[in-house]
Amino acid sequence: NTHSPNLPRHVPGKSSNECWAFMQLCKELNENHGIHRNDPRVVLTVIDDDSELHENYFEALTYYFVTKPASSRYVTTWQPPICHFKNYLRQPLLVRISSLFATLNELSCLANPFDCHVN
Repeated sequence: NTHSPNLPRHVPGKSSNECWAFMQLCKELNENHGIHRNDPRVVLTVIDDDSELHENYFEALTYYFVTKPASSRYVTTWQPPICHFKNYLRQPLLVRISSLFATLNELSCLANPFDCHVN
């Protein structure tokens, strides 16, 4: 399915598009595979079209998901670090500086064992 730009009662935007895609996914999983939206076997990943994930991202996600206690695995947000270097050289100078510091912050959080990024 593709997203229609003229949906009734739909405000165009990233969040509303993700909501629409989630509803379409739920419908397809239920109708074609008998999987309901609260099925514990489903882990949903939302990324932008310009995202680049490590080749073992999904394996790592699966490992940390199944080894997390059941009491907290369903209320945990699994977020990889965000590095803003995709179009770094085309960004305006102030955006480039902001991207650099945001990325440094993300990476420093990974290095800090007391930060919430590290389990």
